[in-house]
Amino acid sequence: MTETAKRRLVRLVGVMALATAPAAMAGGYLGVGVGITYSANESVDETPVLIDYDLGFRAAQVTAGYAFDNGWRLELEGAYRTNDLEILEFDDARGIVNNDNNDTTDVSSLMLNALYEFRWAVLRPYVGVGVGFAKVSYAINDAFADMLVLDDSGTSFAYQGIIGVGAPLGRRFRLDLDYRYWRNAKLNLVGEMGESFETDHPIHQASLSLRYAFKARERIQRGPANSHARWYTELRLGAVAAEDSDIEDGLRDTNFDAFDLGGALALAVGYASEGATGRGWRAELELYRWENDSDVVDFGSVRGEARSSGQAETVNLGVNLIYDFAGGAVLQPYAGIGVGYTWIDYDITLREGGTSSLYVDDSDSTVSVQALLGVSARVSERLTASFNYRYWWAPSVTLESPPTALQSEWDTEHSAHLLLLGLRYRLGR
Repeated sequence: MTETAKRRLVRLVGVMALATAPAAMAGGYLGVGVGITYSANESVDETPVLIDYDLGFRAAQVTAGYAFDNGWRLELEGAYRTNDLEILEFDDARGIVNNDNNDTTDVSSLMLNALYEFRWAVLRPYVGVGVGFAKVSYAINDAFADMLVLDDSGTSFAYQGIIGVGAPLGRRFRLDLDYRYWRNAKLNLVGEMGESFETDHPIHQASLSLRYAFKARERIQRGPANSHARWYTELRLGAVAAEDSDIEDGLRDTNFDAFDLGGALALAVGYASEGATGRGWRAELELYRWENDSDVVDFGSVRGEARSSGQAETVNLGVNLIYDFAGGAVLQPYAGIGVGYTWIDYDITLREGGTSSLYVDDSDSTVSVQALLGVSARVSERLTASFNYRYWWAPSVTLESPPTALQSEWDTEHSAHLLLLGLRYRLGR
């Protein structure tokens, strides 16, 4: 047998060992997790009210469960989630109500979850459903009129669907990344003026959890690390939340006040230089695109808030420099920075009093920067799955204003939070 054939055989055996890693033993476990939540615009039955929420960064859960030998898990989950309100909109003469900065909707829930884990390899996908009860509390103020609109809570049945993937951090710990769609049954609430509100509260949540097993699993065999540099390509999909951004337009306190959650698509081609440990630097060229629908433009004390439609579309071509830590581990954290050239197009229309008027329809090209943190896990000899968070910022965007504006040009900025899932394929031999 030639030396080349021997090396290929060793790699094949390593991959087979990875794909047939022993299943976790049956036993109890405890878990703790944090998450990011997004609540879609919430309508209130039989009223002209629409509640618009910001992205929520305050979500946490604790779990206690039991994992069976056949892949099933049963767990009890206690969770807390909160979302700040962006605006409260009435489809009548009241229009948009400027809510207070402290206005929130808080959710406390107790759920019983049943999950099934697919034990295909070291990375374990899982799906599940849950049922339980939740207490939902609303605190909504009209900041302009200095008046409380709604301060009430209710308890109702709740349910959720779960899809995720887990990876071991050792013989007892496992890291889980999942998406949850949570919803409660209708609540009957009473406003401060005696009016009746009936609504539910749907939540989309991305969670990162750490699970501790009471019984240690068998040691995991890993495939051999590649000790040579390599080219790769990676496809990334995810969600993007654009931040509010001030507009220098000659008016006071004007800003793009609310964008909806959007989708992002990215493609990267890179080169990784690794030692025998797997640690090392990566450099990549990345092209990605996303767009966020516009909800509200805030004109401050001059004019108040106005409902808007349209979107801000972003296309970015950039170079990222990334460092992979903890080579040889099942999960490999990484961090990086990037700089890019960005094209941003705004096409936003105002909707006030039953009429529509173009607010801005222009684009600009500018320089942007980003910082990212992530974790990756090897699926096979050539495939690697990854998950990362990044903060992206274009500090200077110039737009041509409509003829009715006080200034011929507007200066603003554009920034966003992104969560991306990726699948990386190693090229070459």
